[in-house]
Amino acid sequence: MERIFVSSLFRGDMAAIRQGARSAVESLGMYPVMFETQPASEQNSRRALLDQIPSCDAYLLLLGAEYGELGQSGLSPTEEEFGEALHTGLPILALVQKGVDREPRQQEFVNRVRGSWEEGHFAPSFTNSTDVVTTVVSALNGWRNRVPDAAEREAAVERVQELARGSDRQGMTPGGAKLRTVAVPLVRRPLLDAVGLTDSATVDAVIAAARASGMISQSQGVEPSVVADDSIHIKYAPGRGFDQFEAIVGADGAVMAEGPASGRRDATGSLGWMVVMHDRIPEAVSQALRFTEAVWRALDTRGDIDRVLLAAAVSGANGKSYSFDEPGNRVSMGSSNSLPDLIVVPAQPLLVRRQDMTLPDNAARLQAEVRRRFEVAGAVNTG
Repeated sequence: MERIFVSSLFRGDMAAIRQGARSAVESLGMYPVMFETQPASEQNSRRALLDQIPSCDAYLLLLGAEYGELGQSGLSPTEEEFGEALHTGLPILALVQKGVDREPRQQEFVNRVRGSWEEGHFAPSFTNSTDVVTTVVSALNGWRNRVPDAAEREAAVERVQELARGSDRQGMTPGGAKLRTVAVPLVRRPLLDAVGLTDSATVDAVIAAARASGMISQSQGVEPSVVADDSIHIKYAPGRGFDQFEAIVGADGAVMAEGPASGRRDATGSLGWMVVMHDRIPEAVSQALRFTEAVWRALDTRGDIDRVLLAAAVSGANGKSYSFDEPGNRVSMGSSNSLPDLIVVPAQPLLVRRQDMTLPDNAARLQAEVRRRFEVAGAVNTG
């Protein structure tokens, strides 16, 4: 059982906030180490609590409006505990109360805790003793999942490769190229159990996420199914295209979403289906990641997801070339037939925080990886 040291001022509304934090810690099967949970001791309060910090697994700091009374060190008990946690090298999870008139010295303490962009501690906010419960649960779940062990990381990378393959059979990917975006969360327990997986409301939530993200229009039909590998599949055909696309949501929270990567098709003899378009890659990735975040908002009710592996795959890459412009009726193929039918990039998936997942930089990085694979093969359209 993980031991979580809970540190904050005792008086005022912080007393109720401490109890909310305690409930949150206990709800996750962890043990809160705090004044309220410790037995009587012959030591003074300062020493009895500070001596507990090195034996804890993480340090939870709750910062409200007041700094607290100064001890002999010239610091409040809370800041002394913070300093001990820093000295011990304990993971520090700081939460800051918003909407309060903070004492100047407490604001300075908050600033020291948050520090700089590179070296400070990310400190989400809470409002009161009610919402501190969900904020603490989210912070602790994030801490639990932040540093997976080697076996968990390897399993997640394998899951990326599995989803990147989609439902294609070898040599059976006719038509234009598809861009698959894969997001695998580093979590230690499934998001969905057998009941949730087969609940029609869950399938409806996935479809709603696809529509909210713009991946599927409001009027467009979809074909949902729940398959034997514990995943939800939805198939759809955007616009007037001939290709059918698919999105997969696993019980483990992993998501794969396909989007068109080829040029436009029209009646003028355009050979757009024979190229992978440069500007369609970030478009497809961004849309897929918006879909993924919408799915997680609906299904990740415990706030388990914190770190994510990201990758992109081009299905039907063999015989295609990379193009920066719509090709018209002529395509320079280069060495495109030397490419495999499925390209998965990067070799090691990107590791990002969930809150950073939809940033444009991630779509740009995956676009650059796809482009590089075609350039190395000499399969860039120059005609």
